[in-house]
Amino acid sequence: MYFAVVLAFCVWMWGGWVTYNTKAVRKWLVRIIAVGLAVAAGWGLLKPAKVLIDWQSYDGSVIESALSADRPVLIKFTADWCLSCKTVEKLVYSREDIANLVEEKNVLAVKADTTASDYPATEALKNVYNEPGVPVSIYFAPGETEPVRWRDKSFGGELKSLLEKLASK
Repeated sequence: MYFAVVLAFCVWMWGGWVTYNTKAVRKWLVRIIAVGLAVAAGWGLLKPAKVLIDWQSYDGSVIESALSADRPVLIKFTADWCLSCKTVEKLVYSREDIANLVEEKNVLAVKADTTASDYPATEALKNVYNEPGVPVSIYFAPGETEPVRWRDKSFGGELKSLLEKLASK
């Protein structure tokens, strides 16, 4: 979404900041800046995030087994078409400190792919977790009755704080 806004601004710059009578130097300068800004935004906002967490595929029985064994569980509901999900991946799950805590604390990390409507995670998102859509991350802490849910894009600090409270494996 952010890239689309930046790209629209760059297109507006390209065509709106110059006219037919504008000097050639100014035309080239404005258009070079517009292209440079679009390329920089594309590189910064659209490049794939580095995968640091060993995500398991969604399986309801594996999650139930972990919960009954008092193992912490982190479920990331995502979809290939979801730009906000990609932002969450970059802002939260690509942080080395969080990835290290997930491994150190033996958290079951589950990637629940909801790209298609017939995927098991899609059904669980609606029917088990009562969530309307992605992105959403759900964290089950041992001994807690209710999970913590995040629907925004910048919950890394809160997740880190919760993970630090867990005993190491």
